[in-house]
Amino acid sequence: MKTIVLNQLDTATASVLRSLRHGYAAAVIGQEGAGVTVACNHIIGNWKNAGGRKVLAFTAFPEGDMIKLLQYFASLVLGGEMPGDWGLHAASNLIHLMSKKIKTAGVGLLVLDRADLAPEGFIDAIMTMCSNCSTEEHHVSLLLGMRMESRQARLFREFSFTHVATVAELKPLDPGAIAAIMAESCDCFSKIPLLLESKDQTALAAIMELHKLSGGNFRRIDQFVSYVNDMKAPVDFTGASIRRTWHESFQLGDMAA
Repeated sequence: MKTIVLNQLDTATASVLRSLRHGYAAAVIGQEGAGVTVACNHIIGNWKNAGGRKVLAFTAFPEGDMIKLLQYFASLVLGGEMPGDWGLHAASNLIHLMSKKIKTAGVGLLVLDRADLAPEGFIDAIMTMCSNCSTEEHHVSLLLGMRMESRQARLFREFSFTHVATVAELKPLDPGAIAAIMAESCDCFSKIPLLLESKDQTALAAIMELHKLSGGNFRRIDQFVSYVNDMKAPVDFTGASIRRTWHESFQLGDMAA
């Protein structure tokens, strides 16, 4: 299994898991491409490895009508038990039906990724459902993944004490984290950390060039590494070579060395 290195991921995971184990809500936020989904999956994996109860994961999508999104979510939770006249059910009834199903299924963690796309009122409805499902013996916790430009993320940062117990914010990757991802994900870059540790000037210039090109964006680095792996040919770790390969990988046109 490939391990992804993100800035402060271990610290964020530990803080989020502490809140989730006590039945609270937690949010992971970051800029677009910062690795929020990767972080949520990492937290889910740790939850399962620690013996946590079942996980129900859901990804929101652009939908301005809260009821329609809630109906879609209910169809995933209820499956064949979804009422035939579901279009006539109010939000409160759908939440009641889902709460009963979640309780009997032994779910302990709800995960809503791309919560920034959910319409107003939807997250509150999901939080209400988690409260309805929780008992003294078993909690149902909520993990939210969202992009930090969203209205919800701004509200959570300002009022986290009333909305969520923990807000973990992913920062852009620093050069050291980029080097670790490169070394782990691509054989031709496996020696990068050692070169940087020995203060090899060519390697230092190359990693700084990559940091400048990517802006520390995890998704862009992951896409770049995937392109290099698909090339099946070694890439020299120099500033000029990295710059040329980067522009090729994103089809940005000719780029002089």
